[in-house]
Amino acid sequence: MRLTLPHTLTHLSDASAGDGELVCRFRDANDQAAFAELVRRHGPMVFGACRRMLPCRQDAEDAFQATFLVLAVKPDAVRPPDRVGAFLHGVACRAALKARRTAARRAAAESRAAELHRPAPQPDPDLAAVLDDALLALPAKYRLPVIECHLAGRSRKDAAARLGWSEGTLSGRLARALDLLAARLARRGVGLPAAALVGVLSAGPLPAAVPAGLVASTLSVADLVRGGLPPPAGVAAALSHGVLNAMWWKKLATLSVAVLIAGMLVATAGFLAPTRATADPRPAAPVPQPGAKWGVKHTVTREHPVTELAVKEDLVAFADGGGNVLLWKIGAKEPRTVAEPAKRKGVAGPIAHLRFTPDPDFLCFVSGNGAYFWVHDLDTGLDTGGVYGAGKEDAPYRCIGFSADGRVMVEAHRMRQVLRLQPINWEGEEWAPPERVRLDAAITHAAFAPAGDRLAATTDDGKLRIINRNPRKEAEDRLEVAHTIGVKNVRANAVRFSPDGKLLAVVGENGFAKLYDPATGVEAAELKGLKGIVFDVAFSPDGRTVATGSDDNVARLWDVKSGEPVAVLEGHKDSVLRVAFGPGGTLVTGSADKTLRVWGLKK
Repeated sequence: MRLTLPHTLTHLSDASAGDGELVCRFRDANDQAAFAELVRRHGPMVFGACRRMLPCRQDAEDAFQATFLVLAVKPDAVRPPDRVGAFLHGVACRAALKARRTAARRAAAESRAAELHRPAPQPDPDLAAVLDDALLALPAKYRLPVIECHLAGRSRKDAAARLGWSEGTLSGRLARALDLLAARLARRGVGLPAAALVGVLSAGPLPAAVPAGLVASTLSVADLVRGGLPPPAGVAAALSHGVLNAMWWKKLATLSVAVLIAGMLVATAGFLAPTRATADPRPAAPVPQPGAKWGVKHTVTREHPVTELAVKEDLVAFADGGGNVLLWKIGAKEPRTVAEPAKRKGVAGPIAHLRFTPDPDFLCFVSGNGAYFWVHDLDTGLDTGGVYGAGKEDAPYRCIGFSADGRVMVEAHRMRQVLRLQPINWEGEEWAPPERVRLDAAITHAAFAPAGDRLAATTDDGKLRIINRNPRKEAEDRLEVAHTIGVKNVRANAVRFSPDGKLLAVVGENGFAKLYDPATGVEAAELKGLKGIVFDVAFSPDGRTVATGSDDNVARLWDVKSGEPVAVLEGHKDSVLRVAFGPGGTLVTGSADKTLRVWGLKK
């Protein structure tokens, strides 16, 4: 049921005020009339996007309200302020995608409950369903003219003035945008040339009239939420974790550290969905053949060595030796800085762990001393961070991974030799108690099997422990060490499960690189010929290939079954510290030579 409250805001009399002025007035002086004018001005465009992407009107209205609540809670996220239209369109699309995915999951759950063996409903691959999603993937300089000229219905002269471009620049970018948009739509099954796309965009009606009651309700709810009250349930389900964290972080700071961390991760009742689809849209990775030629497709150069790396579809997160955390969309000109040491509330130093959550879409990282935890919302660019476990008996834990469904966080306490699984309730209710196991040596690395049935941990005494989960026992006794394997008394640098969980890779010093069967603890293969330090290892998405990075400045690809090398990727001028597979069978490497590289098969 929608929360509808009376609203007494006076309508902005000066409707000719620019978007940037309105945003600044609302941001700096809490000018409610300015916010109301922004809702009136951009509401049709936002509601049109929500209606195109969501067949259920109630879901569209919830996404509409969630979009403007993001603006109400975090107006300073609009950069520059006069680009508020593009900001709102992006938030609306992500909120609608969240609602669409939630509806599909709900339908699937209802079907299972009713024992109906039919697949969850999928959105129709027509233009209305994919137009905004494809538009959202365009670079800003191409997305903005489409939003201004077609979605907002402005003339090219007015759009150019609002964007600060010449009409010639706008026309050129708009033409290029239509070509790119047509190409993206074609890949999604909608064959429509750029010339025909102009007619579709111009014919509309892409904006949608916003019901007066929805406008009034949105303004009222925005007032209440800015005052500290929670949003209605339906709207909360489309809201971003990062946005609501920004509202309640100061309140949580007065609580105990344990409650602080819980609040930091689950202060909201829902999250904006990632822009990426539930199913992996990447093509199957090509199987490297012996002698295949690989080359560098992209290179990013930094001022410091690339020390941490995570990849999620076409998005790369990496940390450098200066303690900076960056996000880079593969192929983009420059990465975007997410965090720098000077802005981390006085906590400096390197980054020890860097991980994407599977769903919702966050980037989490922890400082090298394990005392600082940061959560970055990929959808809104908002952050939450704070001291992690200071003063607690079991502090500092280090976040080192997540379960495949994103519902369990894997943490390790090196000094106290404790490995812990902490269930995360993304709906914001009370967390379940953690599962713990105490080992007899300091934990250096750990990994969680995709099925969630076992873990693996390496310790500084040169051993690998495979830990099973026994669901028949209470949480505190659920983890049991099943196998303890010696790894030649070398320090392990990385441990990874294959995508199907049937293999476990461990690499470390003295050229150590082996694959194990985690069910039995038996060695399955050795990657032969390596010398020196092997820093990292990664499985391809299909599990048929494994990559390594080592101190001989080389990344290698290996056949999983035989353990034989199939490709040697030469080009880095210093140690390859991190490896991860990217989209379409590419490999991403981070090196001490201060570069991040994307490799692919040469045509």
